[in-house]
Amino acid sequence: MTVEHDKFVKSSLHKLMLEEHKANQGKIIKLIEGFKADKYLDIGCGEGEFTLQCANTTSAKYTYGIEIDKHYASIAKSKGIQVTIADAGQLFEYPDSFFDLVTANQVLEHVVNTDIMISECYRVLSSQGILLISVPNLCSFFQRIMVLSGNQPTTLHVSEIQVGNFLRGVETGLAHLHAFSVGATIDLLKYHKFKIDGHLGSGFYPLPSQLSGFAARMFPNLAVYTTIKASKI
Repeated sequence: MTVEHDKFVKSSLHKLMLEEHKANQGKIIKLIEGFKADKYLDIGCGEGEFTLQCANTTSAKYTYGIEIDKHYASIAKSKGIQVTIADAGQLFEYPDSFFDLVTANQVLEHVVNTDIMISECYRVLSSQGILLISVPNLCSFFQRIMVLSGNQPTTLHVSEIQVGNFLRGVETGLAHLHAFSVGATIDLLKYHKFKIDGHLGSGFYPLPSQLSGFAARMFPNLAVYTTIKASKI
């Protein structure tokens, strides 16, 4: 761990980012309230905490996950999630039209082949199913400020550490391989035959969390996170 990363983890900015990440999860939960899923798949399920929140919200009888990290997958499995250790950018092992709900929160930007992931989401989703995709917004208000000031967008990683911006030296972990605008995310889903049922924004750096919710509702295309709700045509 770099010195810069250690300082960042202890900073108020990191605390704000965690708060906005949690708020984004809450908005995803709101989008699936009232929807009932027999079989549910969470792509990039991590340790499974948010996966189980979604499963409980939709009264899912069977909860599945895809996770590339073996350690996280083991923890998720211990919570009763049926986890496949795999790269989400490769063909899924599940049958056609198998799931009623598929979610992928902050995953698509990490995947090498986004077309395979989205096409596989379409294949495994039932005819009446719902897909929820949430990604960092490359064209958020904050990222526009970064570019206009000549800085590297913090959501587009070119190294294992942040470079070319005020987070210089902070580790990127599982780096973002892609960056998506709202329009690009919508067009990608449409290209793979999805119908867009709605989208919303969450977070609005550098505003404090008390104000960012209002700003994200008013200007969703400028929010930190973009969440798209889609279904099969």
